[in-house]
Amino acid sequence: MIDRHFARTFAAIAAVAFSMARTARAQSAPTQTPTTPPTTPQAGQTPTDGTATAAASPAATPPNPERAEARAAFLRGNSLYDANNFESALTEYQRAYELYGTLPTRYRLLFNIARCYERLFRYNFAVEYYRRFIEAAAPEDPNRVMATASMSALEGLLGTLDIRSNVPYAEVWVDDRQVSDRVQSVRIPGGVHVVELRVRGYSPARQQVSLPARTTVSLEFRLERLNVRRRLHPAFFGVVTGVGVATGTAGIVLGSRVLSIRAEVDRLLASPNREEVLSVGQDYKDSIRSFAVGADIMFSLTGVAVVGATLLAVATEWRAPPPDSADAPRASSLTVLPVATSSFRGLSVGGAF
Repeated sequence: MIDRHFARTFAAIAAVAFSMARTARAQSAPTQTPTTPPTTPQAGQTPTDGTATAAASPAATPPNPERAEARAAFLRGNSLYDANNFESALTEYQRAYELYGTLPTRYRLLFNIARCYERLFRYNFAVEYYRRFIEAAAPEDPNRVMATASMSALEGLLGTLDIRSNVPYAEVWVDDRQVSDRVQSVRIPGGVHVVELRVRGYSPARQQVSLPARTTVSLEFRLERLNVRRRLHPAFFGVVTGVGVATGTAGIVLGSRVLSIRAEVDRLLASPNREEVLSVGQDYKDSIRSFAVGADIMFSLTGVAVVGATLLAVATEWRAPPPDSADAPRASSLTVLPVATSSFRGLSVGGAF
């Protein structure tokens, strides 16, 4: 009786211990911390990461490869920022911003990007990114005040270049950095700069300008079109292709005529009517020979045109300049028509280039 009571007591104690062990193990299981974009750097400080203080997720979620890559790019940016390598840090922060995609708080990286541009003395871009950060940041964001103050201070260091040119789609480069994809007014830091306009098909033009801050300086450029074409005009390809299409069509027509006459001769020769058989004379033979020779010539020209068009396709300049320039070449037109008379068979080629 005592042994049975002892056995029941021991079993109850063991069950309670097992239940407590399972509860302790469940409470100590790690939960996954969600990946969030970095917090923004304070003035003179290295950008810091906001994931360390993020609240734990109630349930583990599958890892996001792009978020993980964005996190790695952000950490590389921090290391480069610490080493005063602001150019490389800027690249990493921009990469992280792209990879964070639709994450609502990724706007914080705009502040980091603006800080890098400010350290690189590219104040026009710094002002742009500070403005984007202020527009996207929540009203209670602690960096709004700093971004506003920095943007106001940098605004006073910028000047405006009012650029004009006879080629409005030219790219604007300042100190070997592209600042605009077409001619317009641009804001850059005050100082001495080299301004250059570049566009395909024209000689580049450059001027040196001294731009005081908070002022506007006007620059006038006239670009000269290059006379030497490095590649062939598309009109040559069009002419050869048109000739090939026309000669091929003419060859098919002449070949069909040969088959039609030949079928007529076979019908007459097979006719039981002697008069029809005797009607097959030299004129039929001459017609068949004439059309057959013409078809052979047309098909030979078609083969030559195909080879020529293939070679021209490689040597042709296909990219046409934008049509909004007064100096842009007019569009080319081509017309190729077959001509057939009682005494002449050939092609009529016309157009404007």
